[in-house]
Amino acid sequence: EDDDHLAVGLQDGYLKVSVNLGERTAFPLVYQNTFCCDHWNYLSITHNRTLIQVYVNEERVIFEDIDPFERYVALNYGGVIYFGGFELKRDVASVTSGVFTKGFDGSIKEVFLYQDIRELEFLQTSEGFNVYQGKE
Repeated sequence: EDDDHLAVGLQDGYLKVSVNLGERTAFPLVYQNTFCCDHWNYLSITHNRTLIQVYVNEERVIFEDIDPFERYVALNYGGVIYFGGFELKRDVASVTSGVFTKGFDGSIKEVFLYQDIRELEFLQTSEGFNVYQGKE
């Protein structure tokens, strides 16, 4: 079972990034400022081989080469992207080596992938699992 992933989430108000490009999960990348309620933040993540950059509200807050020797450079995701967790019956804590303890609980809007100028369209509530309409 392949555990390659790039997982992003909030835990105790801190933004965390978990990456596994091969045999193990790299140390979590953590933004040291906390996030709070009722405020939207713009988050941008770039992954180029082993280099991870995270921007919050257009300010770079994380810049890390997770494998400087480039033993593993590709994120093998098979064209499938999950928001809020992994496949059904896969435990978030075990896949991320404890970096995250549960799936995402919150709101996501205006998602763009791979510098596409079109906003990603989410599944309707009836088409996804644990997906609910939110408030702006």
